[in-house]
Amino acid sequence: MAEVETIREILQHSKRDGQMVKSLTASLVSREEEERHQMNLNENEQLKKQIAEWTFSRPCSCYTSEVNTLEARPTVKVSSHSNFA
Repeated sequence: MAEVETIREILQHSKRDGQMVKSLTASLVSREEEERHQMNLNENEQLKKQIAEWTFSRPCSCYTSEVNTLEARPTVKVSSHSNFA
């Protein structure tokens, strides 16, 4: 009887261990996915640097000149009645 129980235990554990191995294998990141992730991280860093360089390279006077240009434009009054009513 003891031999039968040990065989049964072995069979039960082998199924469980097989499931554990499958779940561990499924959770591992493939090499291709890791390479793609690293490429995306590098590309993001390069884009951040380019944006920072572009932002800091623009002179501050361009913002004030745009505001002054907008303020210098004449205003147009719109009549309250419409021909499309």
